[in-house]
Amino acid sequence: MILQCKNCNARYLVPDQAIGTAGRTVRCARCNHNWFENPFTPPTDSPEKIPDFDVMLDSINSSPAPSSPTTNLPAAIPNNYIAFKAIAAVFLISIAGLFLFIVKPSLFGITHSKGLILADIKIDKTSDEQSSKMEISGNIVNITDTPSKVSNLRIMLLDSTDYPLQSWEFGSNGETINPKENMPFSSGELNIKSSLAKRMVIDLGTPIELKLRQKPQ
Repeated sequence: MILQCKNCNARYLVPDQAIGTAGRTVRCARCNHNWFENPFTPPTDSPEKIPDFDVMLDSINSSPAPSSPTTNLPAAIPNNYIAFKAIAAVFLISIAGLFLFIVKPSLFGITHSKGLILADIKIDKTSDEQSSKMEISGNIVNITDTPSKVSNLRIMLLDSTDYPLQSWEFGSNGETINPKENMPFSSGELNIKSSLAKRMVIDLGTPIELKLRQKPQ
């Protein structure tokens, strides 16, 4: 039902059960004018509890109206938008760091393996009914005009489709090779676990270079 204040004509939409069957005095929330509202008989099939009408009127228009489209108030920024921007910033920084790590590993204290080559490679292979073994030796040569740190040495066994079957990687202890000089190396005895190996690749490189080479050249 609709109630209308006789003093300021304010109108209120209230439940039919709010006035009750005996009527009651009500107060306008706008001008505080009091008047007696005629009784209302609720339907017999509506046993709902009658709410406190004074509390109901006091709560009318208690919530602020939404801002108009032309308001000067700043719009609230959702928390999930801020979180998204933070995640995006971390992602971009990570990508930039990875790019520098790949392109300029020297910035992180890692030198590249350019200028080092393998020479005088020798392969000694032995086999019996139970196992096959091999030992690889040779020289790492510095063909540049400046001292160069020794890179890691990797030996890979590949099948007919160049799929890696087995690999060994040997790290250096920070040794340096002078210009135009060489350093001998030996793999020691290696156990060959697969009989499907068709090709072997011996490669030099930093741990990052070797990791980024998906297929040996």
